[in-house]
Amino acid sequence: MSTKTLKDIGEKDCITSITRLLRDDDRLLGGRGHDSAVLDLQLAPNEVLLTNTDRSGMNIAYSLGLAGPECAGDFAVSHAVSDILVSGGDPVSVSIALLAPPDLPLEVLNRFMKGADDAAHRYGAFIAGGDTKHAPKFAAVVTALGKAKRDEVLMRAGAQPGDVLLVTGPLGTMMAGKVACQSGLGLSDQERETFSQALIYQNPPYRFSRALAKARLATAAMDNSDGLSGTLHTLCQHSGVGFVLNKQSVPIHPSTQRVAQVLGIDPFQFALASGDWSHCFAVPEHEVDVIKTMAEATQTPVSVIGQFTEAPDVLIQTEEGVFAFPRLENDRFRVGGTAWFKALEGQVNYLGNEQSK
Repeated sequence: MSTKTLKDIGEKDCITSITRLLRDDDRLLGGRGHDSAVLDLQLAPNEVLLTNTDRSGMNIAYSLGLAGPECAGDFAVSHAVSDILVSGGDPVSVSIALLAPPDLPLEVLNRFMKGADDAAHRYGAFIAGGDTKHAPKFAAVVTALGKAKRDEVLMRAGAQPGDVLLVTGPLGTMMAGKVACQSGLGLSDQERETFSQALIYQNPPYRFSRALAKARLATAAMDNSDGLSGTLHTLCQHSGVGFVLNKQSVPIHPSTQRVAQVLGIDPFQFALASGDWSHCFAVPEHEVDVIKTMAEATQTPVSVIGQFTEAPDVLIQTEEGVFAFPRLENDRFRVGGTAWFKALEGQVNYLGNEQSK
């Protein structure tokens, strides 16, 4: 393994080293290294261009020593591509701006980019270009481009009263795994594998999401990157509707439930965190059986967790009654920054005023 750092080789040789790792693609005209990446997208009259930008760093799995820098590169691309997929698009290209300290080993950066390249390839995209800049702490700013047919585009607006909300995968597994690993909780081999997979492979359900968009069965969609409460409030705000969440219907993995039991907290609160990279779709109730068949075909677990209403309130139905469900999410610009997700590691109150018995 090379011990060279970015300071040892300089920016130009760093870019050369990274570029040699990346796959070529016929849609990239003239190759890499120009002022602009030239993409041969050939947009048809009924197609639209989708774009999304996200920032990430070395993810939790890397910081916990569960995987190498490749998983952080995978996460960075998957994070940005997730929004293209949930919007009904096919990812095409990815550009990555790398912010790195000079003493960062080149080997770490190369392995990060290898993971990023593998992820882009998995989603049918390619890395078109990027930038490198000095920074005191490593970070990556990823811009993803995608194409979609105009009548397959899904937005946060469009949910109708009577539609149900369908979510992919169990919720809270990543958060529970993070807490379990950092707390040194005794885990069985199966639990350790479950949490390791959840922390390393934070990938969106891309095959199911593309199939659902092409079937034109969803009315609105959003990825769950801000946590379940924030997702529900955002969908309702954009669609001009309300929602009643059925707490008992929220899918939670048995391993997550056991960790919560050991810690003496409600397992549902883990489901209020992001990190599982699930997608949420508003769908007509009569289409649920058809959609579940599509989910089985793509090996994607899905659950119906509630229904949209004409009344604008966002509520949660529990065994004790119906309560207001306040907006609780990660907001890095408010006091405390990421304190909400930190708070989820202990007992928190997520219920507002009681509405009915």
